[in-house]
Formats: sequence, structure tokens, C-alpha cells
Amino acid sequence: MQRIRFNSLIGLKVLLVWGVFYWHTFLPKCNFDLGARVCELFFIISGFLVANKFYKSNIECNISTSFEYFRQKFIQFYPVHIFTLIIFILLFQPFDIVKVLFNILLIKSWAVDPGITYSYNGLSWYLSSILFCYFLAPMLFYFTKCEMIKKLSIIFLITLFLRITIEILPITITNYDLWTFNYHTNPFIRSFEFFLGMITFSIYIQSKKYFDKYICSTKSLLLFGIIEITYSVLLMLVWFNTSYIRGFYVPLGCILVYLLAFNLGVLSKILGIKFFNFLYSYQLAFFMLHIAIIYLLLRFLPIKNYNNEYAYYFFSFIIVYFVSYIYTKYLNPRLVFILKKILAIFHL
Repeated sequence: MQRIRFNSLIGLKVLLVWGVFYWHTFLPKCNFDLGARVCELFFIISGFLVANKFYKSNIECNISTSFEYFRQKFIQFYPVHIFTLIIFILLFQPFDIVKVLFNILLIKSWAVDPGITYSYNGLSWYLSSILFCYFLAPMLFYFTKCEMIKKLSIIFLITLFLRITIEILPITITNYDLWTFNYHTNPFIRSFEFFLGMITFSIYIQSKKYFDKYICSTKSLLLFGIIEITYSVLLMLVWFNTSYIRGFYVPLGCILVYLLAFNLGVLSKILGIKFFNFLYSYQLAFFMLHIAIIYLLLRFLPIKNYNNEYAYYFFSFIIVYFVSYIYTKYLNPRLVFILKKILAIFHL
């Protein structure tokens, strides 16, 4: 069976990348932690889509498969990471051997010191964390291979309980800092969100068998669309009025991904249009390059020279996409080729 293509989730990921761009500009912002909410959804969606990739593939859930899947993703991510690292060293931050080593080894999200975690291109912590999740993915997938929604729900609730407990236990219950985590970047923390996304996919597959029987009439489709939009609006209201309680938002994000995956409502139809699919091809480059390009534009085209800062950042937004297109189409294939040759020398 071919894996399902969730165009609505691809469109959502594009919107989330736009949210990250906005978050890193100097535009006025509401008093809520948009960056954290976006990252939680990133990990949930990634887990969901990876489970879809493994679904019906007869993948072996062992350490060998984990290393091979990690290698595939490493080759995909590493070139743009090194490319942006060089830009930041040359143009924005002085060379520091410790920070450079943590970046080259792509283990910066494991660091306790924020100065290391966010050094140079601060966004590369995401690659460090998601690669750990991809390494675990084949083994985690084993626990989602179940056709009983009840059992999947229990696994989901246990995982969610552990995710929330790790966050609130040290301070809420004991008044001591029992362990030191950067909850925004730590790969171990993020792996729970990734796994919850994988479980959400399995619940979706099993429940879809029942929904397909009933969601077929115009009335039922309209009702589903209303539910989808209403939930999305309520979720945004929750985000706008609360902040910095990460674990409790994860199940809300899982529900959003679950609803959009059916691709039945108006919102999911909009997110599934070809325009978003086209932009998705340049998402990684856009995500990794946008801070460097914003800094360069601010240096050479100071924002104080412009009357409208929104127009200035819209111009920056277009430039980032243009550079992302050039990098993805022309430079990245050559860097990937070089990386594969280097890995082959070391038999990796």
C-alpha cells in the first residue's frame, strides 16, 4: 500500500515556518510564546508523517534501521547546516572552538548552556533534536503498530503523562530543580512530542475506517468543516492568552493534526492547495537561512531608512524565498554529493 499524502499538513508546516520568520523579525508581537507553539507542532507533525512513511512498509524496528534512517536524514540536513554555520562565523559571531565543535557535531541541543545551544545559527538546535527523533523513529514505531484504538489511546496518555511530569515535577511538586533541561530544545523532551505525533497517526488510521462509512454526505462534510475551523480558532485563542506551559499544549496540537489529516474541511482544503506544496520544497532552506538573511539586510539596508517596517519585512520574506530557491536548486545538490563522498570514504 502506498503511503497517504497529507497535503493539509504540508501546508500547515509551511505556515508554521512563516510563523518562525515572523517571530524572528522585530515586528510588534502579542504576549504569547509563538516560537514554542510552532516548534511543538513541528515535532508532532514530523512524528505523524514519519509514521505514515513507515506504515505498511514492513520496516524492521531495530538499531540497524535506526542508523540507516538517521543517515538519510543527516545527509538531507547537514549541508544547509554547515553552509549557514560558515555564514555566521564569517559575518556575525567570532570563532569559538567549543561552540564550533558542538555545531559541527550537531549536538548543540544537548548542551545545558544556552550560549552553546543558540550559538551561530540558533535554529540549528532543531536539526540536532529532530535527528535524535529520527534515530528513535523505527524503534518507536514498533509501539504504534496496533489496530486497537483503546490500546493506542492508553499508550498516548502514558506518553503524555511522562511528557508533562518531566516538565512540572521538579518545581511544582518538589520545589527543587531535580534535573536541568532546556525544555525548548532538549532532544529527549522533544522525542515525546514526536512519539505522540506517531501515535496520533495510528489512531487516525484506525478511526478513519469508521469515519469513512459516515462522513460522505454534504451535511456531514459541512459539520466536519465547522468543527475543524472552530477548533483551530479556539486553539489560537488558547495560545494568545497563555504562555510557557508547553506540555499541556501538546495534546491540543495532536488534535489539530488529527482533524486536518482527514482533509475534509475547508481549512484543510485550503492548506492542501498546490501553492503550499510548491513552497514546501524550499522549506528547509527557508527555515535555516532566514535569520542570516534578515541580519544581512538589516546591516546593508537599515530598517530606519524605511517608513513601513511591515513592508520592509515582506521584502525580506521575498528575498529569503529567492535565496532558498537558489540554494535548493543549485547549491544543495552539489553539497549533498560532496557529503556522500566524504561519508563513503569513512564507510558511513
